[in-house]
Amino acid sequence: MPIRFPCPHCSVEADVSDEYAGQFGPCPACGHSIRVPSLAAAPGGQTIAEGSQWPTSGDLAGRFGYLRQGPIWPFLLVGVLLSAFSSFVTVPLMSGIGPNDPQAALVFMCVGAIGAQGALHAVWCVLAPVGFIKRLAVGVGTGLILFGAWALGFLVSEKFLPPDFREIVRTGLLCLPLMAIAIQSPLWLARTCFGWRVARGGDPSRPSGGATFALRDIFIATAVVALALSAARLAVPDSVSSDDEFLLPLAITVLAAAGISLLTTLPAVVATLRARRIWLALPAALLLDVMIVVGFIEIVSAIEGSPPPWQAYVFLAYMAVSFFVCLSGVLLVARGLGFRLSWGRRKLED
Repeated sequence: MPIRFPCPHCSVEADVSDEYAGQFGPCPACGHSIRVPSLAAAPGGQTIAEGSQWPTSGDLAGRFGYLRQGPIWPFLLVGVLLSAFSSFVTVPLMSGIGPNDPQAALVFMCVGAIGAQGALHAVWCVLAPVGFIKRLAVGVGTGLILFGAWALGFLVSEKFLPPDFREIVRTGLLCLPLMAIAIQSPLWLARTCFGWRVARGGDPSRPSGGATFALRDIFIATAVVALALSAARLAVPDSVSSDDEFLLPLAITVLAAAGISLLTTLPAVVATLRARRIWLALPAALLLDVMIVVGFIEIVSAIEGSPPPWQAYVFLAYMAVSFFVCLSGVLLVARGLGFRLSWGRRKLED
């Protein structure tokens, strides 16, 4: 009789023959070493793996268990469609609003939402509880969809359509993989060095077991980074006089994206998927985002030697709040669906 049980690391369900009960083996999805549980009788005469949660009709988990145990793809599809819509409408909104118009706050809120898309894309590519190949495939597909929606917004807005639109799209598309890796880099550091994992229905206080990668995953990751660097090298536009004129600002932008991700995305993930006192963790993460915006304005004003206008503080604060609400809102939905963050290294029992 097959034993059906979820992997404690990636939540993907596996079917294993009962002759392997109590033994260890690799998860077919994430490659972690997992222990095949023994069998236990469930209500109604069914058979489930011992230690798995069996919902009862009298508690909340039993009433909404289909959400916590069902597939995540419908939620992912809805999120991608909403994100594509926000990317699409940003540029058309700019065509009808001036820089001093109070309604410009709506544009900055859309920009913040686009920034949250990049952060959520990074969380999926690094921490999603599915195999590396699936994370990579979905990450590439959603990245192209969101970039295409943004470019389509330029096409329908004749006021902002530049004459060199094709070159801008080509440059942006070739730089997109490197920017995505830069945003993901703090999360990869947390995953490989500190054992960060997002699992469904797991105990966040239990160590996740550290990071293990199959040799195939290492080769694929190396190839992805190499292709991203090569694509960025090919993104140099024809209008620049030398490659350094483009590559140096690109390198600064990549480092800035990695730093911003470190200071914004990681605290939001901890506050939403790990913290026990969410009411305290969320305001702390939002305060950190606002402090980053204020620091950015002060640094720019110091470089330019002139005080910033008050509108800069207001509009960038709108952008920071929009980024935080979109990012933490989606992560809180994931928490409601049973996903929790765990970290640390756990020794496997013999």
